[in-house]
Amino acid sequence: MSVFTSLPFNYVFDDLIRIKATSTNFFGTAVFSQINTVGAKVRQVPDKMSQPFLVTRTKTTMTVRWNILNAPATGNSNILSYNLFWNNGNGDLTTQLVDSLVTDYSLTGLIGGTIYSF
Repeated sequence: MSVFTSLPFNYVFDDLIRIKATSTNFFGTAVFSQINTVGAKVRQVPDKMSQPFLVTRTKTTMTVRWNILNAPATGNSNILSYNLFWNNGNGDLTTQLVDSLVTDYSLTGLIGGTIYSF
């Protein structure tokens, strides 16, 4: 499978691409296939997510939520998952909490007076 980048093809978002293919081996090159009838649309990476916001909190728990992306912010493709990372109190946003389509997350076992970032 080949991945086409914008150069040298100069495709832009929402262009319809139709292709035909051929194969080559030691004995030569085959006749081209028919052009595909459905085509493929050029898509793009989704936009940056909004910052998660606090929904509820107690001394040891909190729930954060984030807004879903809607087209065209999705790159006009389905979102496969949202990822939420936090610093678990150490200042480094490397611990992944969520990799799914949920849009909120509740944490328990938090320590009062600790700063947590998402």
